[in-house]
Amino acid sequence: MSFLQSNAEKIMGSKDIVSIKLNQTIDDCFKLMKARDKSKIVVMDSNNQAKNVVSLSDISGITDTSQKISSLNNLSSVEFVDYDQGLEEIRKKIEKNPLLVVRKNNQPVGIITVSDLQRELGF
Repeated sequence: MSFLQSNAEKIMGSKDIVSIKLNQTIDDCFKLMKARDKSKIVVMDSNNQAKNVVSLSDISGITDTSQKISSLNNLSSVEFVDYDQGLEEIRKKIEKNPLLVVRKNNQPVGIITVSDLQRELGF
């Protein structure tokens, strides 16, 4: 397939959305990251809407791991792309945010990272 015909659904590397709720603790986040072998996970609000992304680097220096995820002020905001979004728009968005959440019918269905885009482009 030509990369010009690619879209978010075809290039997303992970269809496994790992998420945590705002009211869970940093310790919960560490455990989830370890169990699922992820360095970044999506933070969901009480309405099950993706709000932020928490990365291992966001929480690695925190000693009081009983704090709630909601207490963190350094989380990246979530950037969305629709599942049928074209490659050029994905490229533009990923320059600003290295992790994109793919959505279909307004629900998260996967993730695209810089590595996914590089793989699609042959880097």
